[in-house]
Amino acid sequence: MINLDDLPDRRPLPPAVRTVARQRLGEGIAERTGARTARAAATGVTLAVFAVTGLGAVLLHHLRTGDAPTAGHAPAATPAGPGNSDTFHILPVEQRYAVHDGVSAADAARCGRAQAGTVQNGRSALGTALFTASARGATVVAYRSGDTARFCELTPETVSLSVAGAPAGDADLTYLSPTGTAAGIVGPDVKSLSVFDDHLQWPTTTDGEPAVVRDGVFVLPNSLTAAPGTLRLSVGATASRAATTIAVDAAHLPAAVAPRTDRPQPSPGQAAFAPCRGLAGFPPLVDAHAWKTTGRTDLTVNDHLHLARYDGMLAVCTTTGAAGSAGTAELLVDDGADSNGVRADEVPVNPYLFTHTVFYDFSTAKHGSETVAVTGLVTDDRAATVSLSGTGHRAITVPVIDRTFVLAGINLNDGADQRTITVYGDDGRVLAEQPINL
Repeated sequence: MINLDDLPDRRPLPPAVRTVARQRLGEGIAERTGARTARAAATGVTLAVFAVTGLGAVLLHHLRTGDAPTAGHAPAATPAGPGNSDTFHILPVEQRYAVHDGVSAADAARCGRAQAGTVQNGRSALGTALFTASARGATVVAYRSGDTARFCELTPETVSLSVAGAPAGDADLTYLSPTGTAAGIVGPDVKSLSVFDDHLQWPTTTDGEPAVVRDGVFVLPNSLTAAPGTLRLSVGATASRAATTIAVDAAHLPAAVAPRTDRPQPSPGQAAFAPCRGLAGFPPLVDAHAWKTTGRTDLTVNDHLHLARYDGMLAVCTTTGAAGSAGTAELLVDDGADSNGVRADEVPVNPYLFTHTVFYDFSTAKHGSETVAVTGLVTDDRAATVSLSGTGHRAITVPVIDRTFVLAGINLNDGADQRTITVYGDDGRVLAEQPINL
């Protein structure tokens, strides 16, 4: 008989062990029969869920029965695409944050001017650009000069520079911005790091938000709240080192860096979007004043959808509650890329539009929701209307309003299959047809 009082000491496992376990787990997850609902499966991996049954309209990256949200820690267990939409996906952080080596000439010039230095042959007074990472309108360039590292954060309107930092242990947080971006320096043997913000309403994993870790630095763009309390840095284990956790309380967070406005943007006014501005518990909107409200849709008596756009991004906000009640609100910014996870359940990347699907009309009787609205941003000036059709499903056609649209009232259990979104021009001609896997 096993003696439970004589077990070996707990020890951290290398990241590769977790990766293989997740891959094997993913291979065994398949779509279940029965009604599709917005529930997350219990997979043995503790992950954040962007919904709580019974709270009304919430923002999800299309979780269905049998689905699990992306963790972003390790290579994808299975590729995204047709036939794999109900399989467990893990998105690499470098894909999630569109990481690329070096820096573009335009971004280098903006960072260089903020430093009051010169830019020659791709180099500035900041040093050598290591890589660039981006999410939801925040772009961060990591620079190194000798033993020190600095970070330049760009939004469409502003530029901010961190102070120079040098290695001081396993991990050191040296930059924190009002856009919810964090960055810092790590030891040479650190391969993975996550940041937990105790004010963030829906953390991606139990360790928080996985950061990009390369070249002795870490970067996490637009993933934390604007004014976090204590931050917890979780440094992953390797074959040669144990996992460690570093807590940084509010009193010891890096001093805020005042952004410099180098590309002023207009303020179009967004009174209708007011309930969704500055929401506690969510990463903030970059250049918040510049977002343009495009419409509000009452999905049900208690569920309301608000859309706004800015610089090719779509802000999707749901408010829940009867008129006159305090209610709740949820906000998610979609840039049409992978910053919110895999896009297997949205239209594939194309030059005409991108979509973001929202579950609503939650109830305990349905153990969640089976009703969605497909929101989207069109990227072709000719688009006038958008239609959703599917086998055995009546077509829904709506106008494009200021580049955005809402296709509401879609029941996932209506028997429709092979749904298609069609984009029409002013003359009624078809501009594009794109599949969507609802």
